[in-house]
Amino acid sequence: MYKLKTLYILLAMLAGFVSYAQQNGVTATLDKDTIKIGAQANLTIKATVNSNTKVNFPTGKSFGMLEVLEAYPTDTVKKGALLELSKKYGITQFDPGKYTIPPLTVVIGKKLVDTKPVTLEVKDVVVDTLKQKMYDIKPVIAGPAPSLWWLYVLIAIAVGVLGYFGWKWYKKRKPRQKKGEVIIELSPIEKATTHLQELEQKSLLQKGAVKEYYSELTDIARTYIEEAIEIPAMESTTGELIEAMQKTTQKKKSGFRKKYLQSLKRCCVQLTW
Repeated sequence: MYKLKTLYILLAMLAGFVSYAQQNGVTATLDKDTIKIGAQANLTIKATVNSNTKVNFPTGKSFGMLEVLEAYPTDTVKKGALLELSKKYGITQFDPGKYTIPPLTVVIGKKLVDTKPVTLEVKDVVVDTLKQKMYDIKPVIAGPAPSLWWLYVLIAIAVGVLGYFGWKWYKKRKPRQKKGEVIIELSPIEKATTHLQELEQKSLLQKGAVKEYYSELTDIARTYIEEAIEIPAMESTTGELIEAMQKTTQKKKSGFRKKYLQSLKRCCVQLTW
């Protein structure tokens, strides 16, 4: 009887141990134990727990010397009264060598359970220079020049706008003829007479401005000759002016008498043209 009771106790203890082991079993496995530089290996951590047990898997950007590329969503598989939770991580390394993933801590309820360490070998990429030809560095090739059509369009628009506003400004500045206003064109002799009257009103001789008086008088005379006889009087010397007047009056038979021409010569000498 005593031995039977002891056996029941041992069986109960064993059942409890097995149950605890099942509820708290944590494993860490790799889908491959060797990768090339930069390639991805997948680390999977599994935990078997009761359905009402909260589990927190490891987090971080690296596991030991291995970089974590991505942490995938947790998978759940029901196994009777228990749940198997799986967490997958994509890991890699860019230097060749053997790397050990240290024990990772999984929080199951209020308990901390560590995984066993696993090893991943990262191999270098071997380039066969006998099969793969080596080429010289190629020179820099200039790409096609960017199209500047939009710049020409902007310039054309700017020129058009400036031309429009310039024309508007010119029209505004140009004096407008009043409606019904008659513009009277004066003859050369009428213009000369008007200018002589304006010169007399200045009273330059009375003020002693003799040189200024004769200078304006000379300009009035030259302007009259240029408009009436159509010779470049303003640009000619006195001698050239007299000679041109002689030729023009003879050619056109304008009736400009010789005595007037002689008087003009004397006048020109006195005025020191």
